Amino acid sequence: NAAFPVPSMIFAPRISVSSMLIPPFFAVYHTAQPLGKVISPCNPPRRRVYWKKRKKEPFHEQKEPHSRLAQAQVAVYRHILSGALDPDKLDYLNRDAFFCGVPYGIQNNGYIISRLHLVNGELALERCAYTALEHILFSKYLMYANVYWHRGVRSATCMIKKALLTAIRDGVLKVEDLYFMDDGEFDALAVRHKDYEPLSLITRVRDNELFTRVWEAPWEGEKILRPITGDIYSRFSAEDRLYERLKESYPELRRHEVIVDIPEPISFEADMKILNEDGTLEPFSCVTKLFTKDVEKQFSASLRMIGLYTPSYVSRSRAKEIIESGNF
Repeated sequence: NAAFPVPSMIFAPRISVSSMLIPPFFAVYHTAQPLGKVISPCNPPRRRVYWKKRKKEPFHEQKEPHSRLAQAQVAVYRHILSGALDPDKLDYLNRDAFFCGVPYGIQNNGYIISRLHLVNGELALERCAYTALEHILFSKYLMYANVYWHRGVRSATCMIKKALLTAIRDGVLKVEDLYFMDDGEFDALAVRHKDYEPLSLITRVRDNELFTRVWEAPWEGEKILRPITGDIYSRFSAEDRLYERLKESYPELRRHEVIVDIPEPISFEADMKILNEDGTLEPFSCVTKLFTKDVEKQFSASLRMIGLYTPSYVSRSRAKEIIESGNF
């Protein structure tokens, strides 16, 4: 009564969702125990799994305890796999920091996992380790500031987005054309549609011919571009109007080479519960002295910048003059 198998895993790796063991319903919902005792990695032999077909019972005949148990187990998995300390965040911060050669994202994952407990079907972190969560959130901020939203990364991101969104708008590509496409096929889009100039942005990104950010401003409080770039269609219109003004000074400029970049919203909130020594739970926001609501908003606001990207020959002073005049 402890196993919760996942049929999609045909060949189980050393540690996977299919090899995790969840305790019965009452154990999950009425005890606080170390996560390592609740989710047990195992190393089963590699073998093909065959599933026997069973006659499906009518819904009204299904046994309620089994349904409640399944729902409880799914809720536990959902909380483990999506949250402030989910495996993806713990993995990508360390991995990205290592391969980018920066120290910001390094985490002591072993210590963090050893201090996690399941309480009432939710993950909770021992109070003595709440600073580890603060470390993760601050590492996330540093990685966004120095890696994920670096101006070079934002340039490549907005160039690819411009190429694809323009091609979809003009009917050159369909969204479903991008499904299951590998890197080689994606890179070949510009070759397959060589008469369609906007897709050449993909090749320029590949060749490291990135555009320059010629103007930027904090998203919060920006009063010129922000009101007219709220959705993708109004952003296209604003880019076209900026292009018409810039073309007066740079005749060689192409319409698809003027790009307004707006990063997606980012949050530094953590919904993790903190487990006190007496067994009571507190929200992380009530325990931390660093990541208060005001600080979280300041972190987000300091990172999110609206920018204008163009080829490097466009003058920053000219771009600033046009945007701040509002005459476009």
